[in-house]
Amino acid sequence: MGSKLIIGLIGFLVFGCGDDAAPPAQCAPDCPACVGEVCEAECADGAGDAGAEACSWECRDGADCTLECQGSECELGCNSESDCEARCGDEGGCDANCDGQSTCTIACAEGGHCDADCEGQSTCTIDCANAEGCGLDCQGGSTCAVTCEGGCGGRCGGNATCDLDCVTGGCGLDCRGDAACTMTCDTDCIVCCKENAAAGECELECASGAPMECDDGVLVCGRECPEDAGHACDAFHDPAGEESESESESESEPE
Repeated sequence: MGSKLIIGLIGFLVFGCGDDAAPPAQCAPDCPACVGEVCEAECADGAGDAGAEACSWECRDGADCTLECQGSECELGCNSESDCEARCGDEGGCDANCDGQSTCTIACAEGGHCDADCEGQSTCTIDCANAEGCGLDCQGGSTCAVTCEGGCGGRCGGNATCDLDCVTGGCGLDCRGDAACTMTCDTDCIVCCKENAAAGECELECASGAPMECDDGVLVCGRECPEDAGHACDAFHDPAGEESESESESESEPE
């Protein structure tokens, strides 16, 4: 009884597992891992405020997890054939790391700024339809889909399949390796088709018509071709973009 009272006073994260689970107890900032069960967690207001740790939750071994993340920043780990969903509130800021043939869904339609790292033949979907700043890093034969208002992007490689639907514009996708990439966009859009992706399925569908073909496999619409086509999409994947820019700057500096 005493431990339940203490947990109730914490008031950060509501957690429950099992088919017959009672109304969830509470824990924060890290919840016990959900292993091979049906689990629900709720990250309450304040847990992800500035200076506070984001709510963090790991699901693995065929787990079925649902994370309610209202007014907080959340980090959801989904591994080994698990099925995970993060429902993000108006504040946005939900991230998922999906691996091992798992399925991850991030509902981020209002808040935006949600990201998914998808590997190991996993499936990741981000609904950022009325918001901006959502991103993906899709690798290892995974399948990824992002719908966003604008200002979204990411990287797709390693035999992955990526679909980015950018409603207004300001989006970019770095497509490399043997990946298959499709982006639908309107204004200020760019897709970089590198390595084998340049010879395969790497497409930019523009509302205004056919895209403009630039150097080094770069496609654009609603903007001019970039001056440095080789690094044109670096900014759309982080931290890889930052590393590429810093390396480029160091190479250009005189000794």
